[in-house]
Amino acid sequence: MKKVFNPTVWLTVFVIVGTLGFLSGVFDPEAAATDTWGAGNVLEHDATYELALQFAFLAFPIMALFTLIFIPGRQVRARILTAITIGFLILPISFVSVFLSNGAEGNGLEFWIPFTIILATLLFISGLSNWNADSRSNVPSSE
Repeated sequence: MKKVFNPTVWLTVFVIVGTLGFLSGVFDPEAAATDTWGAGNVLEHDATYELALQFAFLAFPIMALFTLIFIPGRQVRARILTAITIGFLILPISFVSVFLSNGAEGNGLEFWIPFTIILATLLFISGLSNWNADSRSNVPSSE
């Protein structure tokens, strides 16, 4: 079980998936705004807001990457992963709640909401299952 939920593996998964997902909105914020608000409901500044949100969300995989590079130890990585996961869940849930209560169409949310919850659950399990791991181990080879 500890091999499956190794925090190093899940931090790496999160860096890859998070970066690819958030960069798609960075490269095409107009499409992100249209997906969020609907084709006839996009205001001039909506693409700018979407771009700003994508950069805000990009902070999470960047924190995970710095954790992978600069923070040794399974226990410390697990605890940082848990903290990153909590923030990762709060931000999108709050934005989606605000958007949907203000007339957003939310195209694509039927995929992204469950995907985000599943990914966050796996990240959280990884963090909690290694919370008290041997702090001297980075990636144990004999588990």
